[in-house]
Amino acid sequence: MAAPILIDGRAATRGQVGGVERWAQELVTRLPLIAPTDYRVVAPSARFAHRLGYPWEQVVLPIQAAKCDAPLILCPANLAPVASDRAVVVIHDAAPLRYPSDYSRSYVAMQRLLLPRLVARSRAVITPSHFSRDELVELCAADPRKVHVVVPGVSDHFRVAADTTDVLERFSLRRRSGGCWREQGGDGQASHSRFDSRPWPYG
Repeated sequence: MAAPILIDGRAATRGQVGGVERWAQELVTRLPLIAPTDYRVVAPSARFAHRLGYPWEQVVLPIQAAKCDAPLILCPANLAPVASDRAVVVIHDAAPLRYPSDYSRSYVAMQRLLLPRLVARSRAVITPSHFSRDELVELCAADPRKVHVVVPGVSDHFRVAADTTDVLERFSLRRRSGGCWREQGGDGQASHSRFDSRPWPYG
């Protein structure tokens, strides 16, 4: 039997949940359920979920992968072991490189050091949009053939049919066909519109 793919579960252990953590939590939960023999989650204790976890991710994780002869390490939260050529890393965006003033100097310095090396060294890079793919190609000199766009899925909690009438009325919005939202002025006339190409229920 082939060794399973390791999933880096460090981000999934964080108490504060943002978009990256949510994506990691869904992966570490759902992939082993879909294919129990194909995936194995490895994660440090919660105290290593944030900065203390960098050494674990860079040193311990690739050692574990080598010991069990894992063919790949799936890293869903922007970072992966730089020294390993088994990593498939999900890089959600290149915001620290594009907008460095929005982050601490130490974090920007780390991202500038690691991200270009990660995209060069990793077996493959996954990113959630063509925009992010273009950013990685521009800012990290990523090989476009190596960067794959995989749009994140959402859980069933977001698929429940909801009555949006109250929200539309509260913000003076009316839904129009073709994904065009129109905001009503005080006289009830549309003051401006914004095209949104996303399909129902988001458009």
